Amino acid sequence: RMEQSVLEEADHVLASSPFLKELLQGKTGRREGFHFFPNGYDPADLKEPAAAVNTHHLVYTGTLTHLYPIHSVLEALEQIDGQAKWTIDLYGNADDTTRRSLDDSACSFQAHGFVPHQEAVQQMRSADVLLLVIPDQQPNKGIIPGKIFEYMGSDRPVLGIGPTDCDAAQLIRQTGSGAFFGYEDVSGIRGFLGSPARTTGKVPVAHYSRPAQAEALEAIVRRS
Repeated sequence: RMEQSVLEEADHVLASSPFLKELLQGKTGRREGFHFFPNGYDPADLKEPAAAVNTHHLVYTGTLTHLYPIHSVLEALEQIDGQAKWTIDLYGNADDTTRRSLDDSACSFQAHGFVPHQEAVQQMRSADVLLLVIPDQQPNKGIIPGKIFEYMGSDRPVLGIGPTDCDAAQLIRQTGSGAFFGYEDVSGIRGFLGSPARTTGKVPVAHYSRPAQAEALEAIVRRS
């Protein structure tokens, strides 16, 4: 009842994903006053010169458990012919099952644990490919991990894994930041990783920066 009251009485409601925006709109019967307002990224984190890009180098930041399926990525990497061995660097935590899968894969796997944020950003910027996985747990269509904006701001190709109609997939496609594949799409993942051209006409993502987001919020407030 409190949620319903807040939604009905608020002049504006900010939602972190389009899916959540529609969900909240459906609870009130009105369409106006609801806004998709993503987390964004801090451009100050990207001021330092980017490190040289390491080829055949896949980076994942954050938590990686059995709810974040990567078996198709590992299988795809095993099937790529004529390329050097890939390295997967994890900056975060992995559960035992996932760690064993990575250790047993054809890739060179290194787990670094959690590192200072600035170091994680620098590692993103040196990656050949950044890995993003949406947890295979319903409801997941509206999950937009905060790191997706830092991934996009890092200007490195993003390999997304999850529901192909989820909000994160739409962001990757709209910005040309990489490609998004279903959990079992080994062929698609293999084609993406095996191709030298991994972005599709990337567009500027500065409107997802936090200063730009602050300006957008100010504009909403001023219209009230």
